[in-house]
Amino acid sequence: MATLHVLGSAGYHPNEWRHTTCLALPELGFVLDAGTGFFRLRDLLRRYAGGVVDVLLSHAHVDHTIGLTYYLDVARDAARPGTLADTPGGLTHRFRLHGAPRHLEAVRSGLFGGPLFPLPCPFEMRPVEAEFTLGLATVRTVALPHPGGSTAYRISHPALAGDLAYVTDTRAPAVPRGFVAGVRTLVHECNFTDDLRELAEASLHSTVSEVLALSWESGAARTVLVHHNPLVEQIAGRALEDPLRIGTRPGIVVARDGMAIEV
Repeated sequence: MATLHVLGSAGYHPNEWRHTTCLALPELGFVLDAGTGFFRLRDLLRRYAGGVVDVLLSHAHVDHTIGLTYYLDVARDAARPGTLADTPGGLTHRFRLHGAPRHLEAVRSGLFGGPLFPLPCPFEMRPVEAEFTLGLATVRTVALPHPGGSTAYRISHPALAGDLAYVTDTRAPAVPRGFVAGVRTLVHECNFTDDLRELAEASLHSTVSEVLALSWESGAARTVLVHHNPLVEQIAGRALEDPLRIGTRPGIVVARDGMAIEV
């Protein structure tokens, strides 16, 4: 059995309750996006076998990538106090970054460009294909609408009880139903409440009802709602945790930082 660790569950910017989106699957060797919650990966790093961490990027927006610049702390050797990841022998793990070519290039030349960060990009870059393998995992991808584009992932692995799909920063109605059909765990953004549907459509994000409809149609046993808009929560009082908004259907989990969910 694998465990999904919620290191960050917000979109846009961190707030008092949440860091921006970052999810860890140590048994698979995966990290899903690298928002500000990425710094918490250090506490899980020793569970990543073989010294390799595969980061699957949905896209290059900073709320999903800024955590990559924390690698000096995340990958330092905790057994050697004072050792930094950029010193000889200080890097405990090798990081491989997977994503659409334009998103990888944005990270390499933009985020890690000289004016923004003082060190060159330390990650191995691997452009994703429609289907590829990583160790025991088979990963399928699909490109989805979002400013600059977004990549969704469907993961099969012996450690999973069933397939897991990670879909964020897009419109739930635009997700191909065949891509998520039969998944056991659907991890999907839930950026807006239903009363803000016009904003969701304009920014190419999803509302609560749209995600729940996709969840129902996919047949997922569990749907984990992530990438919560901090402005919506501030205005509506953590509205997504109101059961009147998400209903009483079993299997719906509103992700919170620090959650560990068996998948």
